[in-house]
Amino acid sequence: MTERAVSLKATGLPRDGPLTVASGIGVNARVRGGISAMQTGPISGRTVGVASTLAVGGASLVYGAVLLIGLAARSSASDPIADPWLVAMEMLILFIAPCMTLVIWSIDARARSVPRGRGRLSVVFMAACATITFGVHLVLLSGPRAAAEAAFRWPSPFYLLDILAWDVFFALAVLLAAPLVRGGGLARLTRWLLVLSGLLALAGLIGVPTGDMNLRNIGILGYAVVFPAAALVLGLIFWRAGESPHLR
Repeated sequence: MTERAVSLKATGLPRDGPLTVASGIGVNARVRGGISAMQTGPISGRTVGVASTLAVGGASLVYGAVLLIGLAARSSASDPIADPWLVAMEMLILFIAPCMTLVIWSIDARARSVPRGRGRLSVVFMAACATITFGVHLVLLSGPRAAAEAAFRWPSPFYLLDILAWDVFFALAVLLAAPLVRGGGLARLTRWLLVLSGLLALAGLIGVPTGDMNLRNIGILGYAVVFPAAALVLGLIFWRAGESPHLR
C-alpha cells in the first residue's frame, strides 16, 4: 500500500479526486467549488477574512446609527445631513471602504474551482469604489465644513462621484463576488445577501434621472445595511474554516 493510500485510509477520505492539505489543521480534503468548500489556507489569510468582515459589520452598525440620527436631525427631507453627523459618517467611511475591499479580496482568495477573472474583477471594482470614496471624503474633511455639507446637495460633482462609487462600482463588485460563495446554509445566505445588496445599490441610481435623492436611499440600504449583514455571516464562515475545511 502506497504512502498516499495509507494517508487516505487513516483520514477516511476517498482516494479519487483532487486533494489538498488544509494548512494549519493538517487535514486532507477534496476540493469542491466555492467558499463552501474552501481550505483554511495560511493563518494570515484567515485572519484577514475574519478581521475585515468584523470591522465592516461593527463599523457599519455605528455608521447606520449615525446616519439615522443625521437624517432625523434634518429640518426637511430635501436637506443634506449636517455636522456633526456628517463628519462622523465621513470618518467612518474612511475606515469602512478599505475594509470592504479586503472582504471582497478574501472571497476571491478563498474561492476554489471557479473562474478567477470574475473574482479579481470584483476586487478591482471594490477597490475603485474605496479609492473614489476615500478621495472624496478626505477632500471634504480637509476643506471648509460648509463646503462639505453643500457637496451632498444634488447636483454636485462630489455627489456624482459618490454615486459612481457606491451605486455602480460597489454594486458590480458584490454581484460578481456573490457566485464565488457556493454551497448551502451560511454560504447560501451570504450569497443571497450579496446579491440583494448589489441590486439595492443599483436601484439607488433611480434617484439620478428623477432628481430625487430620497430614492437614492434605496441604495444606502444595500451597502450600509445588507452588505454588513453579509460580511458578518461571511466572517462566521471564515472563523469556522479554522475547524473544518468543508463549510455550509
